[in-house]
Amino acid sequence: MKPETQWLQKKWAMPDAACDAVEKLLEAQSKGSTALKLETPVSEWGRAAATPDGDKTTPLVVIEHGDSTFVQTRWFFEAEKKIAGFLSSLNCDSPVDCTREKIATYFNEEGPQRDAAAMALAKRLTVITGGPGTGKTYTLARILALLIDGGIDPKSIQLTAPTGKAADRMKEAVNEACKGLDEVMRAQLEVASSSSKTIHALLRHNPGKNTCTYHAGHRLPCKIFIVDECSMIDTMLWQALLEALPDVDARLILLGDPNQLESVGRGNIFSEIAASETLKSARVHLTKSRRFADRPAIAQLAIAIEDRKPVEAVALLAKNQEPTCPDGLFWSESNGISEILNNLPPAVLGAMQGVAFAPTPEAALQALNQVRILTSHRIQASGSDSLGSEIEKILLEKSAGKKILNRPVIINRNDPETGLRNGEVGIIYSGGEGLKVYFHKREAFSVSKLPDHSPAWTITIHRSQGSEYENVVVLLPKKSDSPLATRQLLYTAITRAKQSLFVYGAAAVIEKAISQSGQRTTMLDFHFKNPEP
Repeated sequence: MKPETQWLQKKWAMPDAACDAVEKLLEAQSKGSTALKLETPVSEWGRAAATPDGDKTTPLVVIEHGDSTFVQTRWFFEAEKKIAGFLSSLNCDSPVDCTREKIATYFNEEGPQRDAAAMALAKRLTVITGGPGTGKTYTLARILALLIDGGIDPKSIQLTAPTGKAADRMKEAVNEACKGLDEVMRAQLEVASSSSKTIHALLRHNPGKNTCTYHAGHRLPCKIFIVDECSMIDTMLWQALLEALPDVDARLILLGDPNQLESVGRGNIFSEIAASETLKSARVHLTKSRRFADRPAIAQLAIAIEDRKPVEAVALLAKNQEPTCPDGLFWSESNGISEILNNLPPAVLGAMQGVAFAPTPEAALQALNQVRILTSHRIQASGSDSLGSEIEKILLEKSAGKKILNRPVIINRNDPETGLRNGEVGIIYSGGEGLKVYFHKREAFSVSKLPDHSPAWTITIHRSQGSEYENVVVLLPKKSDSPLATRQLLYTAITRAKQSLFVYGAAAVIEKAISQSGQRTTMLDFHFKNPEP
């Protein structure tokens, strides 16, 4: 028995019969689940566990759901119950004065985007799902315009996302999407989009005390609440966010792609929201992708992965093994890192050289935004943290001994002193008075003030989530039994590309990844189907 289990056994007065399940539950939680499906019937667990209707003070809850039995810590049980309750209560009518004719002035054609707008104007909860380039933010911008037309004060609209990068991109995307509107409306939408910030910043989270200024007893001052990149939000952050919503007339609009990677933390909330029969009437799925309009091979690969068709996916890849990438897609089964990096496609190598040898850090960062090499993990020989020196060596060899002028870095955690946020990418360069670092729309500063960071010649697929690049290289795990080889990981990686996608990985790894979803076990569906009276 593990030491932590022994400690819990003593604290919770658990009999030996419960300890094996508790150890397995803790292991499942470490992999992102919030619950464990029990393989054997529940025996006497003493005072440690109770059914949902039983003793509310027990640390464990045993749940009968369908034909299976699950165990869960009460902490997660109560969190998921509250999340399901909040969302179910918001799934009701609350119409804004707006006609179908008015909606048609903002949308050129009938279809899911116009349906999403009609839903957002009629209900307190709207869930807009769709893959990359399907127009989620475009639809959102016009929904906001319709709400403002209907009398909503743009200052009462709040935009938020789980990361600083996602929050900034939503603001930029909304402003970009409203360019076709009149000047007055654009100005009002810019007021609304200026509210975009991270969830932690919005709630005014104090990491030292793990408390928030805004909570169930002190709710957020807004009427329209928009959350982007919802798949990246874990269970406890969902609870904190929903508890802080105004309880009267608040309108919640959720956007995301349920096929992308789950949150780094525990839970699988957005994927289950998108699949819930309870919330079906509040959901619109956008299907027409404009990102891959001239790159049908990437679109077809994304669909095969989304539809869980491994044979079709590999067959499609097998048709695209020309390094010049004429249809935007290239595949190689090579998994030797040195071999791959020494034979980078010309477009990728050219962009990487553009980063290394650009005359200014601004130009280097612009070049970096054209390309990304994505890995499945940070650590190990083929991890994103380990490949920087190998890439620099290759750049020097292929560039006649030129001196590398710029080195990309990525911030690992939010830093209040510099204002840099987790995931921001910058360029280290020689500024004449020692090394300096430059980030987009920020004053350059001494590298000695740079907070916790890593090299960014390559980044993990997780950290690429929510971004898009012209050229993307994907380095998949070498073994098909890797826990990282999942459908969500592969889908997220390949949908970052806009023009050219270069995939390196064995067919067996790809087939296994598409076949296994990496689905986490939670009890959210139980709460949707068994609401408290």
